[in-house]
Amino acid sequence: MRILPTTPCQGLSVSFCFRDMAQGKVNPDLVINIIAGTKIDNPATMEHVIQSYRNNYWSDCADKAEELFRQFWAEGRIIQPRVNGEEPPNLSDGHWLID
Repeated sequence: MRILPTTPCQGLSVSFCFRDMAQGKVNPDLVINIIAGTKIDNPATMEHVIQSYRNNYWSDCADKAEELFRQFWAEGRIIQPRVNGEEPPNLSDGHWLID
């Protein structure tokens, strides 16, 4: 069973975390940031990623998930280790880091 956060947390997946928030399962105000496995380094890549995620992961909540993604992006709350040559997060223990 997957545990969803009810206290401040970090997310480890753009696809799953924004879906959880858009579906109302996690309050976006509790999310400090998302440490993503994406490597978005230009506007065209961002639009491609958003469209892909809308179709594949966010299909039942695409508008809200995209809105939240763009909000987090504008606020600097999406961290992308791969842009700096670092490894993406490991999701083997779930996609939320909860204290």
